[in-house]
Amino acid sequence: MAAPGKQVRGEGRPGVFMALLGVAALMLLGLLIVGPALPMMPAVGLAMVAVALVASAWIVAGPRL
Repeated sequence: MAAPGKQVRGEGRPGVFMALLGVAALMLLGLLIVGPALPMMPAVGLAMVAVALVASAWIVAGPRL
């Protein structure tokens, strides 16, 4: 067990990870609500940005396997 405040190698950065996933979830929720009124290309672009945000969150701050 690590000392309090000390990070364990396999732990990642849970605060940053959850914040980035929360932003991506809010983006997708907004897309689901506003999506029918949006043209196809901006909707697909926004979905791709959300997927890229989730991927970058996993790479930068996610749990280390």
